[in-house]
Amino acid sequence: MTPEATAADAPASPPVPPPPRQQGGPGGGPTLPNGDLHPDYERVSRPNLALLVAGSMALTAYWIGTGVGAAYADDDLGPENWLPVFVPVAGPFLGFVSLDGRILGLLIASGTLQMGGAGLIIGSFVLSKEVVRKRATARDPLPFMVAPDVAPHRAGLRLYGEF
Repeated sequence: MTPEATAADAPASPPVPPPPRQQGGPGGGPTLPNGDLHPDYERVSRPNLALLVAGSMALTAYWIGTGVGAAYADDDLGPENWLPVFVPVAGPFLGFVSLDGRILGLLIASGTLQMGGAGLIIGSFVLSKEVVRKRATARDPLPFMVAPDVAPHRAGLRLYGEF
């Protein structure tokens, strides 16, 4: 035995795997070796869809509900006093004055819930998401196609595609 250690005597270290291929960092997408986004792709900002849908549904539901309730209100005040209630978000609060404090709790609840829906809509744009999409080029096909539509009792055009 020799005092010098040989490479065969050294413990074998596990092979080091190559670094994982990057997919564009934040927002995803294909990247170049230096980490930049591929020129065929672009980062765009989109509103937060969950907040946008939730806010739109809340605002619309409570606005329509308040409007339907005001349209069918039968009292001695007259229809002109109910007109402010038809304004979205601010209408229930404007109705305090013209309705002499009647149904105050319902007006406060409706106005607050409509403001919450409007706040969610605004929040969807403030808290937008960054996504990566392929750049549109002149050689890309259109996402839809117009084709003739002929049948025994009709003739016209039909629009095909993904919407």
